[in-house]
This record gives sequence, structure tokens and C-alpha cells, in this order.
Amino acid sequence: MNRTASNRVSCNVCHADLQEPLFRSRGTRSVTSLARLVDGKTEVYLCRACGHVQSGALGDLDAYYASDYRILIDSDEEDQVYEVIEGKPVFRFDHQLDTLVGKVDIPAGALLLDHGCAKSATVRKLLERRKDVRPHFFDVSGDYVRFWEKMAPSDAWAVSTIRPEWHEFFDVITSFFSLEHVEDVAGVLAEIRSALKPGGTFYMIVPNLLTNIADFVVVDHVNHFTERSLERAFADANLSVTEIDTRAHRGAFVVTARRPVAEERSARAADDVDLEVEIHRIAEFWSEILKRIINAEAAVATGSRSAIYGAGFYGTYIGASLLHPDRVCCYVDQNPFLQGKSLFGKPIIAPDRLPDDVKHVYVGLNPAIARRTMGALTAWNDRGLRYTFLSE
Repeated sequence: MNRTASNRVSCNVCHADLQEPLFRSRGTRSVTSLARLVDGKTEVYLCRACGHVQSGALGDLDAYYASDYRILIDSDEEDQVYEVIEGKPVFRFDHQLDTLVGKVDIPAGALLLDHGCAKSATVRKLLERRKDVRPHFFDVSGDYVRFWEKMAPSDAWAVSTIRPEWHEFFDVITSFFSLEHVEDVAGVLAEIRSALKPGGTFYMIVPNLLTNIADFVVVDHVNHFTERSLERAFADANLSVTEIDTRAHRGAFVVTARRPVAEERSARAADDVDLEVEIHRIAEFWSEILKRIINAEAAVATGSRSAIYGAGFYGTYIGASLLHPDRVCCYVDQNPFLQGKSLFGKPIIAPDRLPDDVKHVYVGLNPAIARRTMGALTAWNDRGLRYTFLSE
């Protein structure tokens, strides 16, 4: 976490001093973006100067991402479910690719860098469509090299430090869900600007706190961007924002920017939203959610078995909040890459494998889509199940 000389917490975007946290978790464990529990409370701050929201960092972040953070690393194909349409999952990397090619005019033979890329599955899918693109890869961890070497020679990737020969080198730089993890926002954006050719395009996706409220308590997301803080960060980096799209990817900002050919400053104004009211509303939601889970648990008859739908962040949060987790017999998820695994020692199963004696299900999904998703789950149409949702 950034601290001033007086040991005060400072904003990751504008470096203003931050006041006391507006939210502290009650328990002694927090949930990461990989749906894992770590020791320590979650603390969330609001910067009233630029509208940025940030969390206390997990100790040594560099070491955490270099050696502990492993996302979808079991195979090339492993993916996350973005949404379910007519009972069929749509996977995240496919949606990310469709959004990218719909928004960025990638020139023929483009030199492209995927920054903070992990296994770079979206670019791998792009290369299936665009064999002319020349991909390059950067991440703080070398654990993904085995994926990169299938797509490019060794001089086309870097670990921990950007190659000096990449100065003003790339036509396009992409970043998929990476900048929320870094404390030095200005430093990363400056590095990206330096690597872009003048007139080059930077394309980025980060969580949108206002439409993805789980992001508020994801402890390894040290940045919870708002439109105001994105505008400030890009203006300070002299990257000209052409679009901040809040609809193309659910629960996320899709940002398109360019490196100006000549020095200029962005003059875009963020939407006039009563941001502080919205952030406090989210903080109150997470302050009350534990009561909702505990009350629902108390209403389940002793000896009855429950299940948790969703083996991602929300499901993990519910499981970690229960007073009697032994009464949960399984997690249910439509992602085939999760089925057959386990969470908290309980199997993750497909919906049609739900045991007959389960009558109650905690719904561990984004409240924005939870009721619609459960209503479309035809496998349980005649089960008469009682659901506990995280919001009314």
C-alpha cells in the first residue's frame, strides 16, 4: 500500500492522503480474486480527491503475483463462464476477443503486446483469426512462459521488466483485468505509454465497482476503479481516452485510449454521478450481507442439507461466512472446468447432479444476474428449491 512519509495511506492514482477506511471486514480472513481465503481483514478506502477506491495490499504484492497468483494455468483451454445463454455457457475469453475486435482496428501485421497477460488466452484466440498479428507478452511471473512459447519466439516476451528495445514499438497494447492488481498505477501506465508508438492504441478491461459490487471486497484487487479515477489516471499518463464503455463487458470498464502523436492533454469529463453516495451504498451492502447469510442459515432446519450455487468469488464468500459449513454438501457450477474439483472440501458438481435431499440453495452469483440465472436453470424446474439470494 502506498504510504506517505507520515505513514498515512495515499491514493494509488492521485497520491492524495486517504482518510480512515470506509469499510473493514468483520472476520479474520479475506477472499482473493481466485476465490481463495487469506489471513487478514479487508480494508477499503475512498479517495475524495479523484474518486478512486482502493484496498489495503496483501503484504509483498510483487512476491504474491510472481510466485503465488496462478490463474487458469491447468491447460490452454481452461476458462471462466462469462454468462449462460439458453442453458449454454459463454466463456470469458471468447467474449473478450469479440469485444476487442469489435472496438479496435488492429492493423495488418500489427505488433501487439499483451501486458500483465498471464497465459494470454484472448490473444491466443485472436491469432486463430488473425495470423498476421505479431504477439508479444509481458507478466511479472514466469510461470506462463510455457503458454507464450507456443505463440511466439523467446525474444517476444519479458518477465518482470519490459525490454528496452520495446520503446515506441507497439501498434496495440492490451491489458485484460490486470491494472486492478498493481499499486503503482502511474508507473504501469507510463510504461505502457512508452512502449506504444505515437498514435498507437491501448485497450484495457478492469472491473467496474459500481456494476460489479463483489470487486469491493476482493482483497488482492488493490484498485477499484471508477470512471473519475480512470480519467485522472489516463490524463496524468498523457494517454488520450477515446472511450470508456460500461456495457460491452458486464461488470467491467472497457477502456480504449491512444498515445497522442503530439503532446496533448485529455479533456474528457467523467459522468456526473454522485459517486460518494454510491460507494457508501456498496460498503453498507457488504456490511449487511453477513447478517443475511447467517439469518438464512438459521432458518434451515437442523439436519437438512444445503448447497451453494456458484464456485467462484461469491460462492467462496458465502462458504467462508457460514457458522455451520458442514451442512453444505456441495457447490454447483455450470463451468465444466470447475466440475470435478472441490471447494472447502466439498465437491463441485453440475446442476443435474444435485442430490435429491437438498432443498435449500445459497445463490453465490452477482446479484445483478442471480435471479435471472436461477430462473433459466431448467434442470431444477420441478425441484421446489428454496433460494437464498444476496440481495432482494
